[in-house]
Amino acid sequence: MNKNPVIIDCDTGRDDALSIWLALALGLDVRAVVASYGNTILDNVCENSARVLALAGREDVALWRGQDEPSRHHSGIEAVLLPKQRGAGNGLCNLELPRSGREAETLTEAERASRLLSLAQERGPVDYVILGPATNFSTMCKALGAQAEGVIARVTMMGGKFSPLWEAMPGADFNVVCDPWAVQELLQQGQSHGFPVRFVPMNVTWPIVLDMNELTALRASTAMAQTATDLMIAHARHFAPEPVFRFHDPCVILSLLHNDYFRTASLKVICEDSAQDFGRLWEDDGGLPADIFEVSDVLRANLLNDILLHLGIKRS
Repeated sequence: MNKNPVIIDCDTGRDDALSIWLALALGLDVRAVVASYGNTILDNVCENSARVLALAGREDVALWRGQDEPSRHHSGIEAVLLPKQRGAGNGLCNLELPRSGREAETLTEAERASRLLSLAQERGPVDYVILGPATNFSTMCKALGAQAEGVIARVTMMGGKFSPLWEAMPGADFNVVCDPWAVQELLQQGQSHGFPVRFVPMNVTWPIVLDMNELTALRASTAMAQTATDLMIAHARHFAPEPVFRFHDPCVILSLLHNDYFRTASLKVICEDSAQDFGRLWEDDGGLPADIFEVSDVLRANLLNDILLHLGIKRS
């Protein structure tokens, strides 16, 4: 079992919600959720995150308001980010979770860095999990400076689309294209401060999927599990380009428990705004060191089973 304190940086979102619930159900030491722009606007993310934590009975987990836009303006904002937000409803497939009564703390990057430093001094280096854009982490890590070496144990990010999936579905994945410069800085920060940077790419998560027939046959054992099931069905029915649900972000949470399935690589990010493959994360011998999560078909099936099991959901 992972013993490090965990920070979840996310743009809550349907599979972000499942990921928070999964991390708590697994008994991970989740100390804070950091809200980011992404799937929906930051105000929605903060409210959604508060409601998700409240439904889990975990309002003791800190909730911090992060960045509301990428680190710089670029073409992907109009081409990818804003259309995604306009089509996302409230971010939780227009389901209304019970209100929590609390608001996210508004913290500067320096204040977030100070909180992480205090947490690391109290409980040890932090596992930082990024389920949305990397903007929050890159700005916070700059504020930490040389202290990052003792504060960050590792960073694990949902992001990347490698061959052969890139050739089958060309175009950078959402998390990276939101702020490619932040991802490049993440790689540089890992090298400078000596913490591993790890990616769970779409190559792993894209095939981890349930179709509508499978979704409607799910049986929930708790109120939280029922809400998770409702989110999956609502997304597949009203928001997905095809009637399925893919478990991208929950796989990132489970990857924290499967260190043996990461392989070392050298990665670059294409940050040329006018490039056709702008935002692509790709392997290159001249790149920076990182680890990539790779699994067999058998482990993919096990990941899906573990997600459902720990969320309290059974297949009929």
